[in-house]
Amino acid sequence: MKSEKSNKFMKIFLKSYYLWLLFFFPILEESYAKNHKARQESYSQQASDNTTSISFSQSKLRQSDRPFIIKDKAFQKDQLQFFTKAMQLEQSKDWKGLVVFSKRWIATFPSEAAAYFFLGIAYENLGHYSQAIEAYKKAIDFKKDFAKAWCNLGTCYAYVGAYAEATEAFKHALAGQPNFAKAWSNLGACYIELGQYSQAIKALKKAIRLKPDLAESWCNLGTAYGERKDYQKAIESLRKAIELRPDYMEAWWNLAKIYEKTKNVVEKMKAEQKIKEIAHQKPK
Repeated sequence: MKSEKSNKFMKIFLKSYYLWLLFFFPILEESYAKNHKARQESYSQQASDNTTSISFSQSKLRQSDRPFIIKDKAFQKDQLQFFTKAMQLEQSKDWKGLVVFSKRWIATFPSEAAAYFFLGIAYENLGHYSQAIEAYKKAIDFKKDFAKAWCNLGTCYAYVGAYAEATEAFKHALAGQPNFAKAWSNLGACYIELGQYSQAIKALKKAIRLKPDLAESWCNLGTAYGERKDYQKAIESLRKAIELRPDYMEAWWNLAKIYEKTKNVVEKMKAEQKIKEIAHQKPK
């Protein structure tokens, strides 16, 4: 009798659950679709102020970095396997998988700076900036002159609005590697956020001399010139960023804002149309 009642109750529950799905699932699906569309089109909406977008560049390890990072000769063969697998996960953008794998690497080699660096990369790309900051700090604890870790630490500080700390981190990166173009570019971006436009322009020009094809440097230089009201140089710099990366959303956005300030309605509309096209592109 007890079993019969239990089965009857289960049938009623399943029927109710099925009816609930039929009613609510389309609503939830529609809500998700609207939110997704809103996120895609966030750049395509006209801003009510003169907000521009600042670009920061993430630094990554490559096979050529391995001899400078992994120093333990006794375990270099095992370490190479970890390093290669971590790079594969990074290149496939499997950030959650990279978190799990990096932690396994750390458990095996607790003092390996590269393992903490890859953990930081994963957390940074997941938007977990506080955890990324801690991971990069650990990487630096084990390798004080780890320029790429200092650079990414600065980027994460910038993402949480800690621009003074970010500036110091980028300077540490440059102290160990003076020709580090991404660090100069990110330092310039920080100076823009701090309102120090002359210093920003100097840092960004240095980045461009070192790496002329770094689109972020050109985009940030355009932003700095725009803040100085040197609109012609701003447009030239942003156009160069777009030439290097045609679907560079931030550069098109900043270009639209410059055209708005200069009352060039036609070019502003062209830039906004391009923003909408990029926003509706399917992610690769």
